[in-house]
Amino acid sequence: MVALVGATWIGAEWSTRSLVALLFWVPRRMQVMAAKVVVLTGAAAVIGVLAQAGWLAMAGTLHALVGRDAALPAGFWGDLLQTQARGVLLTVLAALLAFGLTNLVRNTGAALGVAFVYLVVVESAVRGLRPLWQPWLLSNNAVALVEQGGSTLYVYDESRPDVDGVLQPVEYYLGHLQSGLLLGAVTAVVLVLGAVLFARRDLQ
Repeated sequence: MVALVGATWIGAEWSTRSLVALLFWVPRRMQVMAAKVVVLTGAAAVIGVLAQAGWLAMAGTLHALVGRDAALPAGFWGDLLQTQARGVLLTVLAALLAFGLTNLVRNTGAALGVAFVYLVVVESAVRGLRPLWQPWLLSNNAVALVEQGGSTLYVYDESRPDVDGVLQPVEYYLGHLQSGLLLGAVTAVVLVLGAVLFARRDLQ
């Protein structure tokens, strides 16, 4: 849902050409883009926090109605809050990535189409044809960012059989820091590229 918010954050303005009209009042294009990114970041963070708060409220309700009285494991709340914080971070990154992609193609539908093709077609092709590239896929890193303790991938590489000719899985560990840096870098590249083109392209 938040990706749709990020896409329409600027996609609607491209469709109605109101962004061009805005530049008559605020001609500094980079200033306009920076303001939109900052406001979207705040809005996505609020959405993420509200979603996590809603999950906690629902979990508390279910616990009160049908839950057991067993004590929570040690460190439960600390681990939970850290996971929720990473979930909020992923929410912000998803919104900004959708915003940047839409700013590149100037159309909300086209941006969502590109995202669909990547997630459904490109990632599926990579998993089937280039399995060793899976640690670089955005969906795998998104899961690793949120999951407690990160995520471990088991990839079968046909070029690496053991001495008996049996394929053994290659293990890859994706930690929170690695996944966060990759997702942040991709988001930053898309945002910067979109901002540079926005500053240089003819908007007439």
